Amino acid sequence: MIQSRLERIAGVSRVVFKEERNNRSSFEVESLKDRVIRGDLARAIVEAGWNLNELRPTAMSLEEIFLQLTGTEHAETAPQAEPVAQGESR
Repeated sequence: MIQSRLERIAGVSRVVFKEERNNRSSFEVESLKDRVIRGDLARAIVEAGWNLNELRPTAMSLEEIFLQLTGTEHAETAPQAEPVAQGESR
C-alpha cells in the first residue's frame, strides 16, 4: 500500500522496501535524473495519513556509480536516490 502510493508520485523512478521495525517501514525512493521530489514525497505521505519520521538524501559510493554505469545488476541505488525512512502506517 505505501510502496504503491510512493510509486505514483511524479518524478519517482523506483521504490524499494528496506525494512520494517517497531511498526515503522523504511523505503528507498529513487527520482528521475535532475528531479527534486522530497516535497512531493512528504506531501503524499502526510496526505495519506501516515507519519513521516525521516526523509533524507543519500549519496552513492564510487563503486555503486561504477556498477550502475556498467549495467551490473548488483547496483542497488541510483544517483538521485532519496530514502523515506521510519514512516509509521496507521
